[in-house]
Amino acid sequence: MPTRRLEKQEHMFAIVKQYLQSNQAQREFCRSISIPLSTLQYWHKKYRLAKSKLSSPPTTTAKPSFIPMSISVPSLISGSLHPRVIIRYPNGVVVRIHGAPDTRQILELVHGTLDHAI
Repeated sequence: MPTRRLEKQEHMFAIVKQYLQSNQAQREFCRSISIPLSTLQYWHKKYRLAKSKLSSPPTTTAKPSFIPMSISVPSLISGSLHPRVIIRYPNGVVVRIHGAPDTRQILELVHGTLDHAI
């Protein structure tokens, strides 16, 4: 964070602390020091977030935002019991769909929104 930005943050955090100690309503406090209400609200939120990051223990393992999975469509062998669609989840679960696959059900399986067995 550049020095100027850090100085601004320190200045605004000092104002937020002053507001918190004042026991005034936000609007009243802002009028008394001639700053817009939205400015105080913005910096109050940043102050709370910064304070909560300092007090919470650091997390070492972040949840992945994307979970890889593979979907394969084997060739159809007429009259066989081979599945037409196979979905393999990262946790080892395998879903095999025999017969004509329903596109809606496949999408629900992929997105995890299916609440009943096929």
